[in-house]
Amino acid sequence: MSATPTPLLAFQVETLFQSCHHIQPSFWHAFCYGFGVAAAFVGSLYILVPSRIRRLDRDDPLHIQWRTFATSVVCLVSILVYPWSFCADSSSEGESVLVRLGLWPSQGTGLWHFFLGPLAHSVLLYLGPITMLLLQAKLMAESTADPSAMDYWEALKAVLFPTPLGQPAPEQLERERWIKLRAKVIAPILEEIAFRGCLIPPLLATGLFHPAAVAWIAPLFFGLAHCHHAALRLQQGESLQKTLLSTAFQFLYTTLFGAYVSFAFIRTGSIVAVILSHSFCNTMGLPSAAFLDRRSSLYKYHIDLVKAYLLGVAIFVWGFFDPLATFLPRK
Repeated sequence: MSATPTPLLAFQVETLFQSCHHIQPSFWHAFCYGFGVAAAFVGSLYILVPSRIRRLDRDDPLHIQWRTFATSVVCLVSILVYPWSFCADSSSEGESVLVRLGLWPSQGTGLWHFFLGPLAHSVLLYLGPITMLLLQAKLMAESTADPSAMDYWEALKAVLFPTPLGQPAPEQLERERWIKLRAKVIAPILEEIAFRGCLIPPLLATGLFHPAAVAWIAPLFFGLAHCHHAALRLQQGESLQKTLLSTAFQFLYTTLFGAYVSFAFIRTGSIVAVILSHSFCNTMGLPSAAFLDRRSSLYKYHIDLVKAYLLGVAIFVWGFFDPLATFLPRK
C-alpha cells in the first residue's frame, strides 16, 4: 500500500512533459483555480508553518526556511494539478504543460527572449539608478587620499557590495544572507511560478479577455496575497492608520509590478525571464531621488541624473510598443 503514491506521482510528473490539448475553461473554472492557488500560497504560511516558527521574526532564517518549504509545496502541487484541471487529452497534439507554464521554451522560441528579454527591458527602467551607482563609485575613487589604494573598479565593487562596519556576529551574517536569498532568489522563483505561470494561461485560455486585460487581472491575486501582512503588523502593535496606508501602498506597488511581469510573461511565454526580471528589480529596489538634495555629493550631477532617469523611462516605454523592439517580442 505504501508504494501506491510513488507511481501516481511519477505519472503526474510524466504528464508535465506530454502534449497537452488545453481546454477552453469557463471564467469560473479559471477563477477558482487561480483563487485556489493564491489562497493556498498564503494559507500554507499558516497551515504548514508551525506556530512556534510563526512567532519568530519574519526575517529569522528558520522562519524564512519554513515559509520557503510551505510555498514550494504549493507551487509543486499547483503544477502537478494543472494537467488534470486543464488538459483534455495528454496524447493529443499541443505544447507540454511545462511549455504552457513558461518553464520550458517552446519550439522556435529564441533563447534571448526566453532568458534575457524582460531582464534587459527592466535594466533600461533603472538606467538612472545604475548611472547613480557608477557616479558614486567615481566619487569614492576620487575621494581616496591615496589614488593607488583604490581604483575605479574597486570603488564600484565597494558600492555594489558594501562591507559592514566592524565584525558582525555569525548569527547576523546568517540572517542577512537569508534575507538577501529570499528577496533575490526564493521570492522571485516561487511568486512567479504561482502568480504568473499558473494563473495567466487559464485566464488566457477562457478567450474572454484581451491579453492586456489578463495582464491587469492576474496581478490582483498577487496584490491581495500580500494583504495578509496587515494582520501581522497589527499583531506587532502597529497603528491601524499606518497599517492601512502601508498595505494600500504595497497592494498598489505589487499590482503595478505584477501587471508588468504579467505582460512580459504573455509576450515571451517564459517564466524564467520574468523570474530574472523580478530578481533584478528586487535587488535594485525603489529608485532613489536623494541626488536632488543639495547636501548630497551627487547633487552636482543632478541634471545628468535626471536626464538618465527620463531616458531610461522613455526607452522602457518604447520597448512595449515599437515593433522593432527586441526586449518583449510580439506574440
